[in-house]
Amino acid sequence: MSDAVPAVVARGVSKRYGPVVALDDLDLDIRSGEVFCLLGPNGSGKTTFMRLLSGFLSPTSGTLRVAGFDVQREAMQARRQIGYAPESAPLYRHMRVGEFLTFMARLRLVPGTQVPEAVQRVA
Repeated sequence: MSDAVPAVVARGVSKRYGPVVALDDLDLDIRSGEVFCLLGPNGSGKTTFMRLLSGFLSPTSGTLRVAGFDVQREAMQARRQIGYAPESAPLYRHMRVGEFLTFMARLRLVPGTQVPEAVQRVA
């Protein structure tokens, strides 16, 4: 990813569940290589934002881009640019951390000979 292309851009992003507003008109830019933290109390929209960013949810309004790819229109290209480990992944509780990372690397089509190095790099 080029330094000129922001890692994440959110413009006017909102998520509503009927009358409940989970995220309201978020504008955000995260530069490539920047360390960024989402901090806030429970119910402030952190998890909702991550689910929107990763494509698990669709925004009620606004746009999200990852490495220049629109999360809604170019979902697969955007997802290839990020790694997201949800707080709980109940389907994988039986796996150890290394097993889970190996599994995810294979899902992301990391060549088999490169999987051990990739897992070691992030573990």
